[in-house]
Amino acid sequence: MKKETEILRNLRLALCLALLVLPFRAQAQFSTPGDNPARVRWSQLETEHFRVVYPRGMDSLATVYAGNLSKYRIPVSRTGTYAPGELYRAKMPVILHNFSGISNASVTWAPRRMDIYSLPDPYDPEPMVWEKSLAIHESRHVSQMQLGYDGFFRPFHWLVGDLFPSAVAAIYANRFLMEGDAVVAETGLSASGRGRSGDFLNYYMPAFDNGDWRNWYRWRYGSWRHYTPDQYAFGYLMLAGVRVFYDDPLFMDNYYGRISRNPLRYDTFRRNISRVSGKRFNDAFEEILQNYHSIWSENAARRGPFIDSRQLTAIPSWYEEIDSPEMTSAGLLALRSGMVNTRSLVAISPEGEVRELRPFAATSSDLAYDSVTDRLYWSETFRDERWALEASSRICFIDLSSGKWNVRCLTQKGRLFNPCPSPDGSAVAAVEYRPDGSCRLVTISPEDGSLLSAAVAPSGVRPVKIAWTDDEGMVLSVVKGDGMGLYAFDGEFRELLSPAPVQISALKPAPEGVVFVSDRTGVDEVYGFSRGELRQLTATRYGADDPVFVGDSLCYTMQGARFGNGRRKGEGRSLYVTRLEDLRSAPVDFSSVYRDPVAETLSRQERLQGGEQDRTEQMVVEISGPRNYSKAAHLFRFHSWCPLKIDYDNFSAINMDVVNSLAGLGVTAFYQNDLGTAYGSFAYGYSPWSKVAYPHSGQVRFNYTGLYPVIEADLDFGGRPAYYYRRYAFDSEDLQVQRVGSAYLERPSFRSKIQIYLPLSTSSSGWYRGITPRLSYRFSNDLYDRSLVHFGLDQALEGSYAPIFQGIESDRKVLMHSLSASVTGYMVQAKAPSLEYPRLGVGAELGFSARLALTDIYSAGAYAYMYAYLPGITRTQGMKFTSIYLHSFGALFQESQVNVLPRGFAGGSLSGLAPDMLKCTLDYSIPFRVEFGLGSLFRVTHAVVKPHADLTLAAFPASYGQEAWSLYSAGAEFTFRLANFFWLPFETSIGFTLDLNGGSGMDLPGFDGVSDVYAGMVFNMKL
Repeated sequence: MKKETEILRNLRLALCLALLVLPFRAQAQFSTPGDNPARVRWSQLETEHFRVVYPRGMDSLATVYAGNLSKYRIPVSRTGTYAPGELYRAKMPVILHNFSGISNASVTWAPRRMDIYSLPDPYDPEPMVWEKSLAIHESRHVSQMQLGYDGFFRPFHWLVGDLFPSAVAAIYANRFLMEGDAVVAETGLSASGRGRSGDFLNYYMPAFDNGDWRNWYRWRYGSWRHYTPDQYAFGYLMLAGVRVFYDDPLFMDNYYGRISRNPLRYDTFRRNISRVSGKRFNDAFEEILQNYHSIWSENAARRGPFIDSRQLTAIPSWYEEIDSPEMTSAGLLALRSGMVNTRSLVAISPEGEVRELRPFAATSSDLAYDSVTDRLYWSETFRDERWALEASSRICFIDLSSGKWNVRCLTQKGRLFNPCPSPDGSAVAAVEYRPDGSCRLVTISPEDGSLLSAAVAPSGVRPVKIAWTDDEGMVLSVVKGDGMGLYAFDGEFRELLSPAPVQISALKPAPEGVVFVSDRTGVDEVYGFSRGELRQLTATRYGADDPVFVGDSLCYTMQGARFGNGRRKGEGRSLYVTRLEDLRSAPVDFSSVYRDPVAETLSRQERLQGGEQDRTEQMVVEISGPRNYSKAAHLFRFHSWCPLKIDYDNFSAINMDVVNSLAGLGVTAFYQNDLGTAYGSFAYGYSPWSKVAYPHSGQVRFNYTGLYPVIEADLDFGGRPAYYYRRYAFDSEDLQVQRVGSAYLERPSFRSKIQIYLPLSTSSSGWYRGITPRLSYRFSNDLYDRSLVHFGLDQALEGSYAPIFQGIESDRKVLMHSLSASVTGYMVQAKAPSLEYPRLGVGAELGFSARLALTDIYSAGAYAYMYAYLPGITRTQGMKFTSIYLHSFGALFQESQVNVLPRGFAGGSLSGLAPDMLKCTLDYSIPFRVEFGLGSLFRVTHAVVKPHADLTLAAFPASYGQEAWSLYSAGAEFTFRLANFFWLPFETSIGFTLDLNGGSGMDLPGFDGVSDVYAGMVFNMKL
C-alpha cells in the first residue's frame, strides 16, 4: 500500500510539472467573455481593492457593485482562506456587461478579472438582491483562485504569470469545490442563498428515499445514463455537510493550507475529510448523505399528511422534466427537456401521452395563454446578430388558431420578460429590466407591440412575474432586500405580502385571485392568494411546482423516481393532478418560514468567525469618482509569460481544433485587454543549433474583436532566411518534367497573415443559426522567379540522364502572397446531454484560394463543404454525413486546398492528383452505458462505437486522358469517455480506430506505403 501511494505521488508530481506547459499548448483556454457593441464608451471607478470598468452613464449601478464587492471582501475570507487582493498587488478589474442577456458572473485568472453580467435573473431569482448575491459568490471565487500564489506555488507564478494560478485551480480546487464553496458562502453570509432554496437539492430527496445511494464517484463525476445534479448542488451538499455535520467551518481554509504546503500529497481532499470526520472517506461520505436524508425525512413528517394525487404523465426511462403546463384551446401544452431531449414544446393528452410539437428556447419564461386572442405567449432572449454581449428579450407568441406552430415576435427591441395577457385581451403586461439597473412595469399592444403604459418600480423593489386579476389589478412577485413578496399595481405600487426570505415563482391568475409556488416549508408548494388571504393548496413529499387549473382539478409537476427489482427504472419531473376538493386550502402565515438546519448552522459559523451581517451592511466604502476609460491605453495588458518561445495557430485555437505548438529557447508574453476584445502574444526565439543564418526569430499575434469585423494578424520574423524559388524544365524525346528549386536569400524571412471575418448569429427557439464570411491574406518576402530555365536531357549509361543547359525564358520576380475567401453557414438544433450529435442540423462552407500572380503556375482552388445531422434508430444514436467537393483550376501544378483523403489513409497525399475530387463520409454514433473507474485516477462514464465510411472520388476532363479513380476506407472507432483523467478534471476520450482501405487509386504514386488496414489510437481532452 505504501509503495502504491508513492507511485501515485510520483504520477501526480509528473502531471503537476506537465501542467506548467499545458496551458501554453491550450491557447484556446485564454477566456474571452464575448464582444460588447463597438459603440459603447467606457468609464471606470475604483475602491481600495477593485477597479470597476463599466459602460459610460451607468455610474449608479457601478457604484452599487463596487460597494458590495468591498463590503464582502473580508467576510468571504473568514472561512475561505484569502481575502480578495491579499496575495496580489494590482486592483482586481471588474467589468460590468450591462447589455448582455446573460444573468451570471465569472472570475478568470488569465488574465485576472471578474466579469459581471448585470441583468438580474428574470425567471427564477433567489430572494436576494442580485448585486449582493454576485458580490458574495464571485468574491469567494477570487479568494479561491489565490491558492496559486501561496506557499509552494508562489515561485511558479513569478515564472509564468497568471497561467499558473489557473492551472492550480483546475487541479486542486476543481469546479465542484469552487462552486459548492461559493454557494456555501452566499448561504452562510445572507438570509437567503441557494442553500436555503427548496428546489436546489430537491433531486436528492426522492433519490435517497428510493434507495439511490450512488457512491462518491458517481455523484461527483456524473453519469451518461442517469441524471446527476450540477456541480453547484453537489459541491454545496458535500462542503456544507462537512462543515455542519463535523463542525469544521474552516475546512476549506485547512484544505488550501495543506495543498500550499505539500501539493504532491495524494488525494488531499479525501484525506482532509477523513481527518475531520475520524472515519474512512467512504464512511464519512455515506454519513453525510444519511444526515441530509434524516433532516429531509423529519421535515417531511412535519409537513404531512400529503394530498392525494394522480400521476398524469409517466416517469420516463430516461430523465426528463415537464414544466410550465398551460391549458389552451389546443389542449394541455407544456415544455419538456431531458437527458435525450432538448427543450421542446409538447402537447399532453388527457391520458398523459406526450407529443412533441416543435423545438423551443433553452431558457424562456413560463408559458401564458390568452383565450381572447388564442395566443400562447412567452419571453425569449435574442442575442444581437454580431455582438454576443448585447441582447434583447422579446415577447414571442404562437397563434393557436392558425393550426400551425410558427413562432412570431410581438416586440423586437428592449428587455421585456414574463408576459401576462390582460383578461380582455387588450394588452400584454411585462417587466422591463433596463441596462442602468432600473425596472419598469409595462403594457404593450397585442396588435403591434407598441408601448401602452410604463411605470417605474419603487427603489429597491424588483418586479419579477405578473398575474392580471379582477380584484387587485396586476399582482407582482417582487425581490426586495433578502426576500420575495407580492405587490399590487393599479396605478400605484402597494404591498400585499411582506417580503420573506423564501422564493416565489410560477405566479399566474386563478379563478379567484392568484396562485404561486413558494418554498416556505422547505420544499416548493402551491399557494393561493385572494382578498388579502394566503392559503396553502398543496402538501407533497417532494414539492409541487408549475400549477395550472384543468377543469375541476389542479395540475402540477413533481420530482419522482420509479424503481423495480431494486433498480432505477425511470426518473424526472412529471405531471400530477389533484381534484380541487382534495386540495388542502389551509390559511397560512407567509412570515412563518422553515429554517433549514444546515443553512442556519452555516450562518452561525460565519457569525462566530466575525462575519456579522449587520456590520457588513453598515460599512462605509470609499469609492473614487468616475473617470474615462481609454480602450487604446489598455489595449496590451500582459498577464502571462514563459521562458520559451511558444508557437501556435490562432485560427485553430479559435475554432477549438487541435493546437499544434512548438517550443524553443526564448520568451513569450501573452496579453489580453480588460474587455476581452484584444488578445495575442509577443515572442522572441533563438536557435543556436540552427545550421542556417538568422537564428533569431520574433512572432506577434494580434486579435481584435471590438470592431464589427474581427481582425486577426500574425507576423513572424526571422528564424530562417527568405527563400528564392525558380522553375526548371527538363526536356527529352520521351520525358518532359518541370521542377521547382529553392535557395536562400541574404535577408531574414518575414511572414504574415491578416484575416478578417464577420461572425453573425441569428439563433432562436432551440436552433443555432449563423453565417460567417471570411477573407484571409498571406504575405511573405520569399521571392518567386517566374522565369523558366530549360535543360535538355542527354541519355547516359544504363538509362540515366544528364541535364544540358539550353536557355532561359525570362519573366518577372514576384513576392509570395495568397488570398483566400470563404463563407460558412449553419442551422443546428441544440444537443441533448446524452447524445453525441444534435438530432437535426445542416451546415455548409464555400471557399476559394489562390496564389496571387502565380495562378498559371499553381492552381487556384475552390471547395464546397456540407454536413448534416440526422436521428439514429434509437433516441441516443445519431448520424453525421459530410461531403466536400474540391476543384483545382487549370495550372502547371495542382494544389489541394483542403484534405480529401479517407481517414484510413493517414500516410498518403492527394496534392495535385486530380482537378476534381469529392469526398463523402458517414458516421453513426452508438453510445452505451459503461461505468467504472480506478479511484480518483479516472472515471469512465460511457463508451461510444462509431462505425464510419469514407469515399473519395477523382474525375478528370477529357483532355487529361486519364481515368477516374476512387479511394475508400471503412471501419469503426471505439472510445471510452472519461469524466477525469489522472486528477485532471477534463472530459477525455481514449480508444482506438480501425479502418480497411481500398479503391482503384491505391496504385497511385504516394500510396505505395499505405496498408490495406489502418489502426490508430484516439486521445482527446476537452480543455
